[in-house]
Amino acid sequence: MRLGKTEEKRDSILQAAAKVFSKKGFYQARIEDISREAGVGKGTVYEYFSSKEALFKNMLVDLNREHFETVYEGCPPMGSVVRRLEKILVLHFKFIENQRDVGRLLIESHFSLGKEIHLWLWELQLEKIKDLAKIIDAGAAQGEFRRDVDVYLAAHIVFGAVAAVSGMIIMEEIPSGKLENLARNTLALVLRGLKVDT
Repeated sequence: MRLGKTEEKRDSILQAAAKVFSKKGFYQARIEDISREAGVGKGTVYEYFSSKEALFKNMLVDLNREHFETVYEGCPPMGSVVRRLEKILVLHFKFIENQRDVGRLLIESHFSLGKEIHLWLWELQLEKIKDLAKIIDAGAAQGEFRRDVDVYLAAHIVFGAVAAVSGMIIMEEIPSGKLENLARNTLALVLRGLKVDT
C-alpha cells in the first residue's frame, strides 16, 4: 500500500514537472514552481529527485517508457514488415501529437541543454535506432527490402526522417485526422525516395 502511494506521489511530481518545464523551459523552471503545481512541499520533491536535472531526466525516462509501450509493444510483429513500420509511424505520430508540449520544450531547449543531457538523450535515441534496425533486418530477411542494405544506416535514415516529421507535427500543429496519411507518405518517401520509377 505504501509503495502505491509513493509511486502515485512520484508520478504526480513528474506530471507537474512536465507542465512547468513545458511552460517555462528547463532553465527558467524552478523546483518551487514544480512543487506548487504538484501540491507538495519543495522538500518532498527533493525526497524523490536529487536535483532539477534528475527530475528532468526522470520525466523523459517515463515518457520514453510510455512511448515504447504505446508504439512498439502496441505494434507486435506481423506478416508484412512494411505494414508494421507504417503502423509504428502512425502510433508514433499520434503519441507525439499527445505530447506536443514536451516535444516543443525539447525543440526550443535543444541548444541550451547541457552536453551531459544531450549525450543522455542520444543514448535513448540509439536504443530506438537499434529497434528500427532489427525491424529493417527482418524485412530484408523476408525479401521486402534489399538483402545488401546497411540496416544500421537505414535505421538512422528512417529515424531522422521520422524525427523531422515529428517536429513538423509539433510546430505546425498538424491535426490528428491527417496523421495516418502523413505516416504513409513519410514511409513511402523513405522506401521509394524521390526518383521516378523506370
